Amino acid sequence: MSLKSLKETALKATSLSDLMLDREQLTTDELNGQTVTPIAVDIAALQGKKFPVFVFAEYPDHYYNGGIILEKIVEAWVAADDGDLSLVNDELADNTGDVRFRFRTGKTKDGKNNLTTVDII
Repeated sequence: MSLKSLKETALKATSLSDLMLDREQLTTDELNGQTVTPIAVDIAALQGKKFPVFVFAEYPDHYYNGGIILEKIVEAWVAADDGDLSLVNDELADNTGDVRFRFRTGKTKDGKNNLTTVDII
């Protein structure tokens, strides 16, 4: 195995999703107020908690770890495609722009917790 292969293998082994490889993470603050187009999604898990990982057309060199709202959307998409995440990704690629998300951040009514609203456009 070459040094490059060793590095690539190590990176892949320590990544939670292939969508994270060679990409920088986007934060919710960076997406606040923006409208983005999902072009790929994966489901990652950390310490028993699942979450979606997205790549957006507007940020192809970045990925975004979604919260509960995006997780529910991905679960519905996967269920509609008989549990096949690869079909969801095929549909995102074939229908780029069919669905877009607008992110808005704020606080819960009591002001204690952060809240992210995702508008589906």
